[in-house]
Amino acid sequence: MAEFVVASGHLQGAFDGVLLSTDLEPDDVVAIKLLAPKLVGVPMLVVVGEGGPDKCQFATQMLAAYGIGESVQVVQGKKSSETYPTDLLEIFAPEAAASAVRPQIVSGEAAALTASFLASCRAPFALLLKPPHELNGVDAAVLGKTTAAVYGSFNLTQFRLALPGELSDEERFAKQETLMHAMRRAMWIERSLSVGRDSVLEPSRAPALWQWLQTDATLLAIIRAWNAQTLRGFAPKVERGMQEVSAMLEGGSGDAFSRVGQALEGLDKKVQVMRSITKCEGRQVCHADTLVVALLLDTADALTPYSRRCRASHDAHGKPKPLFDGEGESSVAVLHAPAEAGRAEIEAKSVLVLEQAIGGGVPIS
Repeated sequence: MAEFVVASGHLQGAFDGVLLSTDLEPDDVVAIKLLAPKLVGVPMLVVVGEGGPDKCQFATQMLAAYGIGESVQVVQGKKSSETYPTDLLEIFAPEAAASAVRPQIVSGEAAALTASFLASCRAPFALLLKPPHELNGVDAAVLGKTTAAVYGSFNLTQFRLALPGELSDEERFAKQETLMHAMRRAMWIERSLSVGRDSVLEPSRAPALWQWLQTDATLLAIIRAWNAQTLRGFAPKVERGMQEVSAMLEGGSGDAFSRVGQALEGLDKKVQVMRSITKCEGRQVCHADTLVVALLLDTADALTPYSRRCRASHDAHGKPKPLFDGEGESSVAVLHAPAEAGRAEIEAKSVLVLEQAIGGGVPIS
């Protein structure tokens, strides 16, 4: 069997099995396509989740289309109320039918299958691109031999909210942060801490990458369909948000301006996404899971200088906060830019890493 190899950085090593945890949104699919050559022949368990529909068939057809299928099992994980376009679920069917590989859909409880798969590997790698619900309760010894790349943000928020029991917010954060530190090594990625909250991959920022993506008509159709759905979903949310802002100001309470400011921050994020989508005519994906994959494809240590060992924590508002006291002893590292200039550097270098991986772009200096 082939091994999954990470050439540089905090996660450097060779791994005999890969747990891929994914919600199969467009940045996930782009990330998987970019990583596909390194996953061929590697034993894998793919746990799909989020959204209402069963995504196993979609996942197996996508994997087959990208040549990933030998020793790959796919299982449905935890679903959610998030909308997922059902018209995309068979979009890879023609390419899958022409593929020589056949990933296998398995039934059973995703958490138990996850624990069993990780336990069966000598050196497992967990690529966590969705809420890692299935890792809750995995034996400490198994986690202790697992290396993980973790995209946080919404994923970790949903992980905390779904934890069973009567737990306070602080107890939920403690369980999340304990999980991250239980890994042999973990790389923690947040756009807000590295490339900036609104970082996206669009043709003007990643021209060679988009030339490559546009050769995949199926993937381009997925990206545009998802972005159209995002516009439809965000428009009424922005309208309701502005009505709530107006109501906050009518009360005349002393903290009205502070509460309005917090509300506008969320609205601004939605508006920026909408502006980016329309400007690019739908050719845009958030630079989230693709940023994780850039770290895994970085053969020249271009991103290593921005990786710092830390203790995973959070601030008073529940936002991610790495603590760098005693960082040298931590098994967790975070991709981190202390200032705006650093965010631009990480974004630019990560795009170059991706473009180099597909044989485009210019050499990384």
